[in-house]
Amino acid sequence: MIDAARAFPNFQVKLGVTVTDLLKTNDRIAGVTLRGADQEQTLPSTLVIGADGRNSIVRRACNLDARKHGVDIDVVWCKTSPPAFLNDQNLARMYIGRGHLLIAYRAPDGLLQVAWIIKKGTYGELRQRGISEWVEAMAHHVTPDLGGHLRMQRHALKHPFLLSVVSDRVTRWSVPGALVLGDAAHTMSPVGGQGINMALRDAIVTANHLVPLLQQTHVPDRVDIATSAVENERTPELEYIQRLQAMPPRLIMGQAWWAAALRETIPQDYCALGL
Repeated sequence: MIDAARAFPNFQVKLGVTVTDLLKTNDRIAGVTLRGADQEQTLPSTLVIGADGRNSIVRRACNLDARKHGVDIDVVWCKTSPPAFLNDQNLARMYIGRGHLLIAYRAPDGLLQVAWIIKKGTYGELRQRGISEWVEAMAHHVTPDLGGHLRMQRHALKHPFLLSVVSDRVTRWSVPGALVLGDAAHTMSPVGGQGINMALRDAIVTANHLVPLLQQTHVPDRVDIATSAVENERTPELEYIQRLQAMPPRLIMGQAWWAAALRETIPQDYCALGL
């Protein structure tokens, strides 16, 4: 992408730098402050686009408030050698019994990727109990073949880590001179793997609104109108996707009476194959 963009005479890319703050002129964002290896510099701009993730500096510097959408959950990620009974690269299993959700599938590197969805804040207690106990807890919620494999591999799990799940959306995407996109605007739950899809669609819609405009001169006011149009166009789909993403965790992990009643209808060893 960088090589293709270098064909444009006004394109610049600065690698190895960190945005530390935003420049402001007359209540308008006018650029960024950058810190490199040996110096700090400023970069003026008609528009700053923050595509810098869930911990976005641009979101924070613009004081963009966000609201949560969905159930508070965490995901324990780990990898292990693949079992013989999962020899199809496209085969996955999902277990949704006993108030837990666990997904296991062959990753592109050939290893077995395990995603265990748990209630937010409970991982510390699991770790204190030791790896054997939390692997046993996972094994208890899957079918005997996978459970046995996890038990045998408990001391060979690769790169176990906790993914703190966040699902939120800023109440507005822009201020004069700045716009946030992707996770900076709407941190997505991992349910359904929609984060990258939504970010790419943000970028396409933004390009459609801004590229023709930025080829003109004297456009700050119209830029602000365009950034608001990006938010208006993208919000309905994001509301819909985040609502869908919230449903499985709310069913599996939720405390409402209807969630408990629905869980009673799910077979305790239920597993979906060939996803």
